[in-house]
Amino acid sequence: MIFIIVFGAVAEADTSVARVTSNSYEDSFPQIKGDYLIWQGFNDGQWDVFLWDGSETQAMSDRSDPVLYLTDVYGVTLLATTVHDEEEVDAWALMLAGKLSKSGKVSPFITVGAGIMPTNGDAKPSATVPSLGFSRSLSSSDSDTKACGKFGAGIGYFPTKNVSLGLEGSYVFGLGDFAFDLGFFGDREMDIRYFIFTLGAAYHF
Repeated sequence: MIFIIVFGAVAEADTSVARVTSNSYEDSFPQIKGDYLIWQGFNDGQWDVFLWDGSETQAMSDRSDPVLYLTDVYGVTLLATTVHDEEEVDAWALMLAGKLSKSGKVSPFITVGAGIMPTNGDAKPSATVPSLGFSRSLSSSDSDTKACGKFGAGIGYFPTKNVSLGLEGSYVFGLGDFAFDLGFFGDREMDIRYFIFTLGAAYHF
C-alpha cells in the first residue's frame, strides 16, 4: 500500500495525504519524478510496474513476457527493460539402480533406477526506467525436490576377469513439474529431463 504526501503553497502551507493504492498485494520501491509516481507491485505472483499521474493509477508492464515494455505516457517516454543476467536451474540425482547384463568378455547391459532429484533455480534480473530515474535489481532463488527415475543402456568390456571398462547412456527424468518462486520473474514450473553419458572402470571381487 502506498500513500503520497502532497504539499500546497497557498495563503498558508498545508499538507494532505492521498491514498494511491488499495489492494491486497505488496507495493514497494516508489520513485517520484516530477508529477509522476512509479512503483512495483507483486500482483498475481508476478511483479508489475505501476504509474500514478496525480489522479489515476495505470499498470504499465506487458505481462506476456518477463521483459517489461513501457510506452509513452503524458509525453514522457517510459522505457523499461529487464536484463536476464542469470536465470538457471541446477539439478542432480541421488538414486538406486538395478543392472541386467549378459555375461562374457563383451557384456551389454540395461539399467533401471529411482531416487530423488534436488534442484535449485536462480534469477538475477534488473529493470530501469531512465526517464524517471527508476532502477531496480533483484536476486531470487528457490529450490524444489521431486522423485526421479532413470533408464539406461551400455556395454562393458572385461580385459581381465576382475576388471571391466564400461560406457553407459542414461535418460534421467523428474516425476512431476518442479516449482520455483523466482520473485521478479514470477512462478516457474519446469519439467526436468536430461541425458547423461558415463565412461568408467570397475573392479569385480
